[in-house]
Amino acid sequence: MNGRSIWSVGLVVVLSLAAVGSVNATPFGDSYFLQLQNFPVNLGPLPLTFNNPGDFTPEGNPAIIQVVERSTGVVGPNGGEELQFRFDFGTFPGDPNAIFAFRISELSWGGGQVGELASSTISVNFGTSSLGPVSSDMLVTGSVDMNGLTMLFQSPLSWVQIVGQNPTPTDVVFDFFPEIVTTPEPATSMILGFGLVLSLGVLRRRS
Repeated sequence: MNGRSIWSVGLVVVLSLAAVGSVNATPFGDSYFLQLQNFPVNLGPLPLTFNNPGDFTPEGNPAIIQVVERSTGVVGPNGGEELQFRFDFGTFPGDPNAIFAFRISELSWGGGQVGELASSTISVNFGTSSLGPVSSDMLVTGSVDMNGLTMLFQSPLSWVQIVGQNPTPTDVVFDFFPEIVTTPEPATSMILGFGLVLSLGVLRRRS
């Protein structure tokens, strides 16, 4: 393979990568929706924005719930990136004897990447007692569509059952830690595959 062949192959690869875009492993600045069920009220879907690095400004209604998002910088057990959604309640659950749930939807990544849920943990601080962190894999389902990632958390227990015999809560801060593994979008994979095929064609013609 001569110098012109190497240059041609390199150009094809560069053009393919340029079409794909840079990989963004975290959805910084991405808009998504949050829906609440007895968490602490029934509300939503609420439009929110994933915090940028170093920005811990909460969103939401201080009288109901405020949310802060970040990347923890921790690599999860499946090699994915751990995110954190902190839910700071401004009021106590409307029905402490009922189960509760929340849904995060349309969370997306840049750079031609798709985020998929690999695992998750939760922790809860009640002011006078705490829970976790504990695995919530059995309580969370993840799905991906053209709008992005959806994560649905559903508790099989009520707030009263979780608190148990501990002192009466003075606060509720609920932390959700999903581990996200990113993979190329189908269109991105096709572009890379086309670039590889084209590169091999160049090699055959010029070798």
